[in-house]
Amino acid sequence: MQISEDITMLSALQKDNRLEAYQYFFMKYYKPLCFKASQMLGNEERAKEEVQQLFIEVWKKKIYRQISHSPGGFFYQLLYERCQRIQQQ
Repeated sequence: MQISEDITMLSALQKDNRLEAYQYFFMKYYKPLCFKASQMLGNEERAKEEVQQLFIEVWKKKIYRQISHSPGGFFYQLLYERCQRIQQQ
């Protein structure tokens, strides 16, 4: 079951700071997040850049430690807020 795997990987990420666990989330959510960002921003290349920057920021600042449930929902919420800020500029 996918949710179980997400929970296992999230635990590995938060406890051990395992890069492999973070890569799992990148590989799972990169394309869907790019699609969502592209819809919001109307620019596929800009969407890819923003999603990549989002993942870099979450890793460097260890924002993933704030995930308490649904990693996918967490990434979508961060992306939504990021795109909203871009649209307001």
